[in-house]
Amino acid sequence: MIELCAQEENEQSIRNFAAFVLLQGKLENKIQEYEQRLERQGDKHSATLLTYLYRAAGDLKKALLAAEVVGDEFLIEALLHERGDWKTLAERAEERAKVSG
Repeated sequence: MIELCAQEENEQSIRNFAAFVLLQGKLENKIQEYEQRLERQGDKHSATLLTYLYRAAGDLKKALLAAEVVGDEFLIEALLHERGDWKTLAERAEERAKVSG
């Protein structure tokens, strides 16, 4: 049921799904499942789910790569912050300033 809710474009449902899978000890299985879905279907929703599953697994590098597939700027910057990648965050802020100014 929780996985069904995570199929919606609702961040809280996706977060809940990732936490549930982690607590059930099935994180690696779900990561593999959604990696395969992403390979087969190339859909952004699988990439979004993978972002949160990788994050729950503590793999922020892969989470960031998946978030980049999605193109969710807020999520990308949140992950950069979690990784402590201040240089990239500063570069992104400079780019935004150039574009808007």
